[in-house]
Amino acid sequence: MCEMPEVLEIPDRWECVTCGHEWDREPEPEQARVVKDADGNVLADGDTVSLIKDLPLKGSSQVLKVGTKAKRLGRR
Repeated sequence: MCEMPEVLEIPDRWECVTCGHEWDREPEPEQARVVKDADGNVLADGDTVSLIKDLPLKGSSQVLKVGTKAKRLGRR
């Protein structure tokens, strides 16, 4: 196997510029998304939160008001 440092980065594989050797890329492990509240506490699925400021809804003229409690009902 080639040990040259110059490689072409093709979306699904790498290719050595010098000898043309190709190998598949290892898929990068997905990192868990960390969501925190205003105080820096990590939130978990199912936590209920209260809004600390008005939030306009995209694509709508509605606004979620301060103090509204929100809970995620299911995974998407």
